Parts: sequence; structure tokens; C-alpha cells
Amino acid sequence: MMRHGIVRATWGATWAVAWLLVACVGICVTPIGCRGGGVLADPVVIGASVSAGVSSGISPGVSAGLSVEIDTIARTPDAAAPRQVARSIDPAVSVQIDLATALDASLVADHGTIESFADAAMLLDPVESLGHQVDAAKERSPTCVFAIDALFWCVYAPCTGPDERLNRLDAALTSLATLTAPLILGDIPDLRGAVAAAIGDRSIPTLIEIERLNDRIAEWAAARPNVMLVALSELLEHERRDTTRRSASPHESLSEETRGPIVAADGMHLTAEGELALARVALSALVDRGLIPASAVCLETSAAFARLRPPSRTIGRSTPTRTVKAKIARETEALALERRNYEALRAQDAPAAAEAIAARFAPEYADLRSIAAILECKQALQTLPRIRGPLLDHLRLMAVAASGASATNEELFSLLDLAMALDAADIASTTAVRLAPRVA
Repeated sequence: MMRHGIVRATWGATWAVAWLLVACVGICVTPIGCRGGGVLADPVVIGASVSAGVSSGISPGVSAGLSVEIDTIARTPDAAAPRQVARSIDPAVSVQIDLATALDASLVADHGTIESFADAAMLLDPVESLGHQVDAAKERSPTCVFAIDALFWCVYAPCTGPDERLNRLDAALTSLATLTAPLILGDIPDLRGAVAAAIGDRSIPTLIEIERLNDRIAEWAAARPNVMLVALSELLEHERRDTTRRSASPHESLSEETRGPIVAADGMHLTAEGELALARVALSALVDRGLIPASAVCLETSAAFARLRPPSRTIGRSTPTRTVKAKIARETEALALERRNYEALRAQDAPAAAEAIAARFAPEYADLRSIAAILECKQALQTLPRIRGPLLDHLRLMAVAASGASATNEELFSLLDLAMALDAADIASTTAVRLAPRVA
């Protein structure tokens, strides 16, 4: 079924299709017509864990057989934000590559700093997270917005059924409609198996439902001249079917080369090469629309890797504000959650109790939480055993949200606390290992 306005991921259609899996070797040519403003003057990235670069780590000097020297990232023990340290080619150091970084490496035209507000924890509340990201993006008056996976968790996050899923999608589209700059948006791929393996199969959509929701997205995009819809579903489907690991290019000057996988081991995120693939798919949408010239984009894989520069800060979520006024406000909220938890337990209201406990273990309350919260959770499990299932589901969501290198200390401590409260030894031990070097 053809959808209007979609950048098709079909081999041989146009020269731009060669970018779709970034499997070919090309040449970096001198950019023309992109200096001093235009659509690349102030680009912004919004979205979920793929845009945030979860699972896309590379080892400098090793990845793709290249000798790449890039800044590594270290974290201070008492801060969530990373800081840049000395340049290194240590192959033991893994650097996370997000979409903004991949876009920067793939653009040889002059362009402004690519700001990313992508949220790796978007699955916990996709509509609210997207709303915050859109608001943050609009404050920058962006010249274009890359929102490739912005709708993913509106479809795949746990819900009560198709109606809630459609309502979430419509709410997200309403939020995106407030953006007036060129918007590069992705559709919904069929990743049911990978999502079920990560967070359980509770309320996973059917393939027919995914197709209907994609039709809804395509209809919405076709009605808005500033929106370019990328067929992310076809990109990943082609990756599944590709057994040759090679790609022909319509450019005679481009030779073939064997490429690595673009999908990470979890089947849900991208490798560093996959982030570059996604970046070039997104940029091809701008080329096809005539907003940037073809020469603005680097097609040479090794050159793109050499241009990679890791993000200098945590993207998406800021750490809790440390002002006295803000801390008092958070303490008041934490006390209200304790009260809600107590009242729900007394009323034997399992859903309300589970919701209140999950909220108490949110990262924003990490510095206020003590061992008492863990003990009270254990006591609540004895009083109302039915809350264990929903809390374990929530724990799995938190684990996925904090799986990337950009996870904050607050996220990891909250994950560890709830895992200890639920006696989830595997998640607790894994999280403790990740936290150890940060607090040593």
C-alpha cells in the first residue's frame, strides 16, 4: 500500500535510496548552498531510546576496523552529567553514539549545533515526555526537527488496549502539530518480538493494528506540508531480509563494501552503524524535498566514523533541581505519595498502591529516598501480594529506560532500590555493577 509523503526504503528507486542502509562506500564532496542558515542552521532531535543512542556504543580505534580518535566520556561520582576528558583511542572504552552525533558526522555542509532532547526513558510516559521535548525544541526556534522514533512508545508502551494506544498516538500527533519547522518523522516498525522480550508481552499490538496506526500517521503527515515521513518499518524489514550484507549503489563512482549489522543485539535499538544509517535516511528526506543539496551529506562510511564526536552532555532528562524551594516542593510530593500508598493499602486497592509505589521510586526522588522506602515496599508486598506483578512490569520498563550509557545516577539508584525491594537479584546486581565505578 502506497502512502503519500513517505520516503520509501525501496532499492533502486532513486539515488537517495543508497543511503537507506548505509552499506555502500561513497565520496565526501564539497557542500554547496548550506552555509549561513537555512534548514541546517539550528536542527533539533526529539524522540526515544534510538534517538538517544541506547545500545549504539563503539570502541574508539576498533569499531568497523577503523582507527578513530574521539573524545571519551567520563562521569563525576556526584553528578549525572558527563564531562569530556582527554582524547583517547583506548579500545576498551565504549562511547555511545546518538542520532544527533550521527547526523553531525554525516553532514559535511555547514550547520548549527544539533541539539538533542531525546529521552531514553520515554517508554515510562511517552505522551508527557514528547510534550516536554516539543516544548524544549520550540524554545530554540528550530530550523528542522528530527523525530524518527518519537511515536514508537505511544504504540508499544503497556496500555489497556487499542483505544488507549490510539488516544496516545493522537495526543502525540497533536503535540507534534505545534511544530512549524520541517519535521522528519518515522513510522512504526514491527518490533513486537523484541519489545515483548524486553518488557513482557502485556498489551503488545497486533500487526494489523500497527498497520492501521501507520495509516493514521501517514494520513496526518500527508495533510502537513512541513512533515516528511520516513518508512522506518521498511528500513528494518529490509535489514531482516538482507542476507548478502551488501548493497548496490546507483552511483558508478561508489563501490560496494561489506557492512556490519545496523540493529543491536536486543533487536530493538541500533548499532553505531545503524545510527549513521538512520541519520542518512533522515537527511535523504531533506534532500528529496529540496531543502538541502545532495552534496551536503557524506556517503563514505569510514569518513563518517572518523567524524563521530560523542555527545558532551546527558541528553533528554535533566537532573533534579537542587534549589531549596525545589527540594521542598519535591519533599512535599514525596510525602503525598507516601500518603497515597498508605490509603491504597488500607483500601486494598492494588492498582492505586502499585502506582503510588512506582512513583516513589521515580528518579526525581532518588536523593530523598532512604532504606525506609525499600522496607515499606516489602511490607506492602506482604499486605497486598497482588501488586508484585505490576511492580515487576514497571521495574522492567525502568531497566530498559536506564539501559543506555546516558542513564543518570538517579535513574540507576532508583532502579537498584526498586529491584532490591522486589528481590529482583539479577537486575539489582547488574545495576550495582554499573553504579560502582561512578561512586568509587
